[in-house]
Amino acid sequence: MTLKTLFRPPLKTGFAALLSLALIPSNLLSADFTWDDGGGDGVWSTPTNWTADALFPGSADNAIFNSVQTIPTPIKLEGSQSINHLIFNGGASSYTIGTATVDTLTFAGSGGVDTNSALANDQTIAANITIGDGSVGAFRIDTQSTTNKVIFTGDIAVGTGATTAGVQRFEVGDLDGISNGRIVQIDGDLTRGAATRVDILVGGADLLLNGKVEAGTGNVMRTIIKDGAKATVTGNFGSGAMEVRNGTLNIDTDTQQFDSLIILGDTTGQAGNASVNIGSTNTLILNTGMNYEDRANNSDASVATVSGGTIQVTGANRTFVVHDNPDVDPTSAELTISSNIVNDGSDRDLVMRAPNNEATGGTLLLSGNNSSGGFTVQAGT
Repeated sequence: MTLKTLFRPPLKTGFAALLSLALIPSNLLSADFTWDDGGGDGVWSTPTNWTADALFPGSADNAIFNSVQTIPTPIKLEGSQSINHLIFNGGASSYTIGTATVDTLTFAGSGGVDTNSALANDQTIAANITIGDGSVGAFRIDTQSTTNKVIFTGDIAVGTGATTAGVQRFEVGDLDGISNGRIVQIDGDLTRGAATRVDILVGGADLLLNGKVEAGTGNVMRTIIKDGAKATVTGNFGSGAMEVRNGTLNIDTDTQQFDSLIILGDTTGQAGNASVNIGSTNTLILNTGMNYEDRANNSDASVATVSGGTIQVTGANRTFVVHDNPDVDPTSAELTISSNIVNDGSDRDLVMRAPNNEATGGTLLLSGNNSSGGFTVQAGT
């Protein structure tokens, strides 16, 4: 009996089978494809380059790289390909996925890139990246290697086409522990696409941002650094909201401007200090206010510091809101700023006050030079 004869069902049965397949949720149709370079041409769409030998991975699937790459990289996408997850395991060579400026790799909105702790080489995604379609999603780069990096050299953009736009999360690390040397490097630019907002969350891995984040204000582009992670910017973080909950922001670019609120300290119950380090020749342009907040932590004397470089107060007078943390020694400051503070050519007064629901504020220590303008304490020390 031939395969053709074996799979020739009656018309009614065949239609029922097709209908039942259409009703299966798409995530149940996903599969794992492991690269083995069986085709020898380094092309993503060559089925024999994958262990299945009959197909190549698509938008619902996971592409796994375990083996030593025996041919020159990159793995050629030849235009555009789609995937759910890229997974690099310990035996993987230093792969390069895609060709810069030529290829695009589209991920599901809740897809991502994973590595295990045994990874022995850096992994590079050179293709431009598109994430989802602008609806709600959580894209995660979950690297467990403490010795090797995941590097994105192409641009990263949230996609378009969503019926209902939502918040796209871009998660650097597993958001569930200290980074301990785990590093994700982004050399390209990150843009919002059709999403209502992009939340960049850094926790469980450190971020080296050599590229630029879209300059969205307010909550359009928001960055949160948590779990003791470190984010170092040599490019630009955009001008949206910045929260350093418990971790470190290193500003190693000439100027970094924030037009929306800078929040230092953790209100979610996690202990840990918040630090902003400005390079000695670099400037943080403050076109917004700065808050210290640490409310939900029990017996936690976490504090915040801003040090190094210069803070330029621009656009208007600015306000520092400092919460009174009862666990901080009364002789110490909740927020210490040792950077020199200047203005943009016009006097810019600084005001310190307590949060609206507190009768008294905490302590702000300005230990650098302040030549921005006047300084008024409405509540606190």
